[in-house]
Amino acid sequence: MKTQSLRPIVAILCTAAMSTALAPHANAARNSGVLERIVGRAVDVGDPTQAARPIDILVARWSTAAELDTLRATIARGPETLLPALQETWRPAGILRSPGIMDAGARGLERRAQNLQFAREEITATGRQVVFAADQHLWLGEKAGRRLESYEFMLVDIRFGRDGTGIGKVATADNVVYNAATKLLEVKNYAAAPMRLIEVRSEKP
Repeated sequence: MKTQSLRPIVAILCTAAMSTALAPHANAARNSGVLERIVGRAVDVGDPTQAARPIDILVARWSTAAELDTLRATIARGPETLLPALQETWRPAGILRSPGIMDAGARGLERRAQNLQFAREEITATGRQVVFAADQHLWLGEKAGRRLESYEFMLVDIRFGRDGTGIGKVATADNVVYNAATKLLEVKNYAAAPMRLIEVRSEKP
């Protein structure tokens, strides 16, 4: 079986393993293996004035320094090398549950669970920065028009203020840079990039 064909299966298994984190019982949350739940709303890319739809991220583990070093060294050789390097990570860092695909019918709007292979956090001078990476396109407030089976490196860069709320922006491999000060991969020219996630906050499971 090809590597890519296994990934939807892994996503399903990961979702099942962590779904108890959303249960109301405290013991179920503790036993789920989820370290943190991050919730927010995905902005409609075509029309930012439209009501944003909910997303949530379940963090199962934080990526190691060695995993970060691998991606950092890889990016120096060109953006096209990030995806193969990320796909070598078989143990998911978590999942992102998105609101589905805009204008794709009732089935397209069903919640989608997608694997995240990389997750790192850093306390900054203004709050906290959390970065996730996936080896496939993440559907965040977008309309249909892209082949679902196409794989690509995607980075989600969330920055929280001191009040605990934040915004998130995303980038494909050609717009990812390494910040030596924070020791994180991040969205290139973050200030100018459009907001993709709003009202982001962290919830302990």
